[in-house]
Amino acid sequence: MKSSLHRIESIKLELTPVELASRCRHLPGLIFFDSALAACEEDRISILAANPTETISGRTAEDWALLREKLRACNPLQDDSSPTPGVNPKIAALARRVPLGMAAGFVEYDGQFTFGLYHGLLAFEHSSGNWVRIGNVDWDIPTEVTKAESQKAEGSSGSLGRPEFTPSLSRAEFRPT
Repeated sequence: MKSSLHRIESIKLELTPVELASRCRHLPGLIFFDSALAACEEDRISILAANPTETISGRTAEDWALLREKLRACNPLQDDSSPTPGVNPKIAALARRVPLGMAAGFVEYDGQFTFGLYHGLLAFEHSSGNWVRIGNVDWDIPTEVTKAESQKAEGSSGSLGRPEFTPSLSRAEFRPT
């Protein structure tokens, strides 16, 4: 029997990945990997996760080893191809392509890193429009589009616009060690 960590189920959401990410932006540790490019339509998957079960920070070889160990423990059934009772085989195939637990974070220029460990996520398969809950999603999932949001969407192009980045160091000031 699979634990709740490896639960896979199709869920009905009438939201795009961008809409869902926008509604969940208040959640701690929210991550959103958006497969927005149309070039690989068949294999595009967008992923949302929140509330990491653990956060690991470090810089040393021992710290990196700990992160790798936690990842192995987080994802033991990644290659499991056994059928999942009650789940559409296409959804189960999607789940096998998506992490059943993962780390998401960043590495700084000096090697310092911070990663959150996520034991539950939502995945959106762009080709079918299906959402899948994988693992222990322990946060409320907004499921309905409100009337105000619907009216706003009708009057907008749907584009989020381009972010503006402001450098804080010049190229000359940055000197990697």
